[in-house]
Amino acid sequence: MSTSFLSHYLSTPRRAVSGRINHVVVVGAGLSGLSAAVLLAGSGRSVTVVEKADHVGGRAATETISTPLGDVRVDTGATVVTMPWLVDEILASVGLSTGDLAPDFSYQRLSPAYHALFSSGRYLDVFAEGAGEEDAQEPAAGSDSRLDDEIRRFARDKFDDAPHRNGDATRDEFAESLVTGVRGYRLWAQSMFDACFSHLMNADFDSVWDLVRTRESAQSLAQVARRGGSGSLGRAADRYISDDELRKVFSFQALYAGVPPKKARAVYATISHMDTGMGVFYPTRGPHGSGVGALCDILAAALKQSGGELMLNTRVTSLSHASYEAGPSTTKSDRIHAVETTQGTLPADVVITTCDIPELDAVSGRQSHRTMRWSPSAFVMHGAIPREVARHWPGGHHTISFGKEWDRTFSEITAPHGRGRLMSDPSLLVTRPACSAPDLASTSTTSPYVPIEPVSVLAPCPNTESAHIDWSSLAASYQEDLLSVLENRGFEGIRESFAVGKVDTPDTWSALGLGAGTPFAPAHLFRQTGPFRFRNFPVRSFSNLIHAGSSTTPGVGVPTVILSGALAAARITRGDHP
Repeated sequence: MSTSFLSHYLSTPRRAVSGRINHVVVVGAGLSGLSAAVLLAGSGRSVTVVEKADHVGGRAATETISTPLGDVRVDTGATVVTMPWLVDEILASVGLSTGDLAPDFSYQRLSPAYHALFSSGRYLDVFAEGAGEEDAQEPAAGSDSRLDDEIRRFARDKFDDAPHRNGDATRDEFAESLVTGVRGYRLWAQSMFDACFSHLMNADFDSVWDLVRTRESAQSLAQVARRGGSGSLGRAADRYISDDELRKVFSFQALYAGVPPKKARAVYATISHMDTGMGVFYPTRGPHGSGVGALCDILAAALKQSGGELMLNTRVTSLSHASYEAGPSTTKSDRIHAVETTQGTLPADVVITTCDIPELDAVSGRQSHRTMRWSPSAFVMHGAIPREVARHWPGGHHTISFGKEWDRTFSEITAPHGRGRLMSDPSLLVTRPACSAPDLASTSTTSPYVPIEPVSVLAPCPNTESAHIDWSSLAASYQEDLLSVLENRGFEGIRESFAVGKVDTPDTWSALGLGAGTPFAPAHLFRQTGPFRFRNFPVRSFSNLIHAGSSTTPGVGVPTVILSGALAAARITRGDHP
């Protein structure tokens, strides 16, 4: 492992798997599993990846769905990516690049990253600039960014609305105060990311003492503390940004961590920085076309080219461990020696599992007694729309329509123990990937010559522990309700013309083995973060079972699950570098 973002692993004093580590079986062909597999293949291990679906990707897949207007390709999990260069570094570990595996592949940078619509009728295009990454298009020193100019436009328009006048400030003074506030918040969020990424976020833990076990990690922790990382993200946003609508844009990312912004720790400003600072990207022209799933297609191709094996349509039924005599009784060993699957038995020196915790309980035969608090879930509609209808809509690839009752929304979807409820004033995400990848547009097969494109609508909702909802009865009417909301917010024609082909609810996620019916894993509460999160090793007391994916460190999100795969691989390869 010689890639730059992995370099500190070689000197990090963490436990490694002992004994034979030549043949590794990885359960799950999502981003974390494939990242681990490619790194291990590059280190000379024999690697087999087992996937129960007929395609790679997991919660980062792009699939073909059928709709009343024809077939379209949609992202059924993540719809954009941040920090995509992590994939490039995974590939570099086996001497490959994306161009070697998909000659026309590229990361299309979304500009704007988001189009935010507010209940007031105002809007903001969020441009991600000044990230420090070489393609971030950072403006020259002393010059204004596109985001600065956009905030000025937004502020000047808002100043004319009498209830929002700012004391005796002039229109331009009010605008500059908002520009200065957002700049300050974004610089603070970047400093938080810089302080914690290498040694706290991009790290696994054997115990809480690992936070201060090395000089580097102790310094990182001190820097995070000095920046107020243990305080409230909501209060930090208030400190810098005086406008309520702008605060929503730069703090809603806490929902990715499963926590309301006002209750999230300020350290989660790192998510905001990755999102609105480092940039949002869309993979285009992959081995099977455009879509987030192209990243997994490329990693799968790299695995095969590096000598690894990928088995699709193969479900793991159990993990086998040998028995030994211990006095008068027979006891099971703590070391797994084989993985039992629907396609036969796979010998294994080490097993990496990427499934969610309930499925891990099932295949390992050992359950955790720890009580988890799970993130909110999502109700998602995927389908097709005539391009002539969609071209009149506001926004582009990613549009966030914020409801007015923002705080109440979070209270409704995050309430525990059956007290949750559907959003009374929905905030919704509308995704039109063909805006970034024209190859995803097609022609209707049922209405000849009508150009169509894929569209997805996501509504956050309570998980199955938060609210006991009969989705089989409610889904159809809730779909109509949400489309009516969007129709009234400027998405004209969506109620009549949106041809829905697939609807995912918390019941969908539960059927896939995801805890509490949520695709977003355990919430990032303080007690479920960093060294307190579900450990990646050892797992269930097995000495050669490692965990990867969003349930373990570092947590939820495309970059973090890629890192989780690398961290899982490092539990094996650390032994190569005494």
